[in-house]
Amino acid sequence: PNCHRRAHKGEIDRKALILYKLRGQRIFRGEPAQAIGSTDPWSTHIFRESRSNNLKYDAQAEYPCFSPSEYSWAEEANAYIKAAVISEVQGIRNLANGTPWTWSLAETDEGESSFGASYDILFFRGRLLSIRFSFFAYHFGGNHPSHWTRILNLYLDPIYNIKLKHFFEPGVDYLGQISIAVRKKLFTRC
Repeated sequence: PNCHRRAHKGEIDRKALILYKLRGQRIFRGEPAQAIGSTDPWSTHIFRESRSNNLKYDAQAEYPCFSPSEYSWAEEANAYIKAAVISEVQGIRNLANGTPWTWSLAETDEGESSFGASYDILFFRGRLLSIRFSFFAYHFGGNHPSHWTRILNLYLDPIYNIKLKHFFEPGVDYLGQISIAVRKKLFTRC
């Protein structure tokens, strides 16, 4: 939180702080950043949004983008992926808008909320794509930033989000079955 306060005072460049954190997340996981000239069949795009009114925040989120000239499903998949990222940005918008007691502080230019995201392609083969997004957010006035992950699993032709229920027959109580199996496994370790 100290680095965020220093960034809000202008002692540290705010955008550099976000990029530093995104890079740090990759290094911590032992994964290299995507290099220029990479042979990956996707490129990295960045969704950016900044507000400086009473909803003072800065958001930068990386996400993969596939070439429509290489993949027939790419245009629709790219829209789905970007929408998933923007839905997370919506959370910081709601948080900034839902805390009017911080508006007077924001109007004095004392602070700002920030949001960032990086991604990793966990699986991409055939018609299946799995992306892990790592998010962090800092809401001005908070003591600590928040970190969370989301997984987006897509079947690519036609495009749809793969959910846990897709691995079970319709009408099956799959959550109940998984719960029983997990409990059994946990109790055998005790």
